[in-house]
Amino acid sequence: MSAPVSVRLIGEPDDVAQVADAIRAALAISSESRLYPSRRDSSHVRLYLEVLPS
Repeated sequence: MSAPVSVRLIGEPDDVAQVADAIRAALAISSESRLYPSRRDSSHVRLYLEVLPS
């Protein structure tokens, strides 16, 4: 089995949620972090996903 691929999403909270939902619907997620504030832009958040290759 292949190792998971790390994906980091950074953006406005609604945009990150929308893209994360699309990734969850299309791919198998092995783990997911909580939302973190972005270090560069206080209006943005970060989300980390571990995605299993299909």
